Amino acid sequence: MREPRLTSAELEASRWIARLEAADVTLEDHQRFRAWLEAAPENRPAYQAVAASFDRLDKLKLLTPKPATSLPRPTLSRRALFVGGAGAAAVAGAGALGLWTLTPATTFAATYETPIGGRQHATLSDGSGIELNADTRLRAAFTGQARTLHLERGEALFTVAADPRPFIVRTRFGALTAQGTVFLVKLTGAAARVSVLAGHVTGEHAASASGQASVHQELVLSAHGVAQHNLSAERTSQRLAWRTHMLAFDGETLAEAAADVEAQTGIRFRFADPAIAALRVGGYIDARDARAFITLLETNLGLSARRQGDGSILLDT
Repeated sequence: MREPRLTSAELEASRWIARLEAADVTLEDHQRFRAWLEAAPENRPAYQAVAASFDRLDKLKLLTPKPATSLPRPTLSRRALFVGGAGAAAVAGAGALGLWTLTPATTFAATYETPIGGRQHATLSDGSGIELNADTRLRAAFTGQARTLHLERGEALFTVAADPRPFIVRTRFGALTAQGTVFLVKLTGAAARVSVLAGHVTGEHAASASGQASVHQELVLSAHGVAQHNLSAERTSQRLAWRTHMLAFDGETLAEAAADVEAQTGIRFRFADPAIAALRVGGYIDARDARAFITLLETNLGLSARRQGDGSILLDT
């Protein structure tokens, strides 16, 4: 019997699978992939068919006996996160969400989480892309009516695919609804900051206040409500510096800057006085180099840094 030959769309889908699984996959790769996905009606079904075949091969690999001392931790591939349909979504939800309860209306569900110093790219079932910064946790649950994501901590860049359903990102400070948008959301202890790179984002505060930002603008949702600020090209570049393992500070409080360094390095900072935590900082450092951050503080702010018995760094005058 002759083996079935792949169509040209399936061959191209195979190339996309290889690229999306590569360690150096970029946000631009995801954008080009989504453009290809919508370029012809046969592309999406071809991708789903080829991805499903790859997933079956992955499952066969997991059937190979392993020593009891080296059982692999279950993981979810980028392909499994994309393949649509209720059956595939149920598998993705069970593998990624643990005890997270899904409703019968759920068509896609997954949890994404990065460790200290980590980063992750993923493609959602609608073709939207997400890029997670270090120490970030995000849950996705899509239904026929809405595409909803819950950002529990950290920072994520969203590139929203065209779809009649609203794209909603929920945070503890309120909800964000995107329209044809590329936007960055960062959670801190005091606020959710939304930087809009394309399109529009509407912010609905937990206290019913609302606001809207378009390209070159930011929204900040906090206990004070919703505030809007302009976003310069230079500030936009600073906001995205983490994508190249850099951190840029331009007026952030020392507490906010220290939290960014902690997410990248795991080193905790403590403050001898609350006034120190409120100091404003500026500078540009390698996100993986805590020593460079300490040098910045010693040189620019005249602070001393002393390592404590628990491994944290105490900052004092």
